[in-house]
Amino acid sequence: MRSATIRLVVLGLCASLLAVPVVAARPPQIAADSRVFVQAVDGFGTDLVAALIGANVPLRIVTDRTQADLEIAGRRQRRETQNSFRSGEWTEEVTLTVTDIRAALVIDAFTVSADTSEKVARLCAKRLSDRITSVTAAPAASSVKPAASLEATAAPSTLSDANSMRLFVQGDFNRLADFTEVLRMELRSLGVGVHVVERGEDYDYSVIFVQADTDASAVALDRQGILVASVIDSGFRAKGVSEGAARKLAKRLLSVKKQ
Repeated sequence: MRSATIRLVVLGLCASLLAVPVVAARPPQIAADSRVFVQAVDGFGTDLVAALIGANVPLRIVTDRTQADLEIAGRRQRRETQNSFRSGEWTEEVTLTVTDIRAALVIDAFTVSADTSEKVARLCAKRLSDRITSVTAAPAASSVKPAASLEATAAPSTLSDANSMRLFVQGDFNRLADFTEVLRMELRSLGVGVHVVERGEDYDYSVIFVQADTDASAVALDRQGILVASVIDSGFRAKGVSEGAARKLAKRLLSVKKQ
C-alpha cells in the first residue's frame, strides 16, 4: 500500500512538471556590422576570415583586438573517422566561442566538423551569418551598410600622396616574401610607388595574406580596420597562386585608391 502511494505521488509530481510550460532561453544575437577580432585558433583563423569575406557575412574583420566589439576564439583538432572501411581518414573539428568583449559575455559557442578545413570554415561562416540574419530581419532605427558594399564604397583615409602607398603586409605562410615582392612590383607597374612598413609604423593599408597548398587569398584593411579589398586565387602551383593573388590585389588597391 505504501509503495502504491509513493508511486502515485511520483506520478503526480511528474505530471505537474510536464504541465509547466518550458520557455527556451534565446541566446544573445550578433549585431550586423560588428567589428570582429579572429584569434589564430591553431591556424584555422585565417581560413575563417577568408570564408567570412567570401560569403559576404556582414561583419567587419579587424586586426587590432582593442578596436573589436567581438572576439572569435576556440580550438582545432583532427579526429580519425569512425566506422571507416579505409584507414587514415581524418575529420577536421573546430570548436568556437564568440565573445562580446566589452560585456565579457559569451554570446555563441558551437562545434563544427567536416573532412577539410575549408568546409569547416564555410560552415562556421554560415552559422554566424544565420545568427546575424535573425537580428537584422527586424526594422532597425538606423540603416547600416552591409560588409559586402564596403569594398565598393569605403573611402580610405591615406597617409601617402596620389602616386604612392604605404603597406603593412603580414601572413604566416612560406610564400609571404614572394607575395609581397610581386605585389610591390605590380603596383609599381601600375604607376604607384610602394613602401612596405614594419609593425608599429604608419600605413595606408594592412594586407593579410593566406595560402594553403594551391589556394591563396588576401585582404586589405584601411587604418580603421575596415575591409576595402579581397581576392582569391587558385591553380596548380603554390608559387603561381601566391603571385596571382598579389596581382589581383594590386589592381583592387589601385581601384580603391582612385576613389
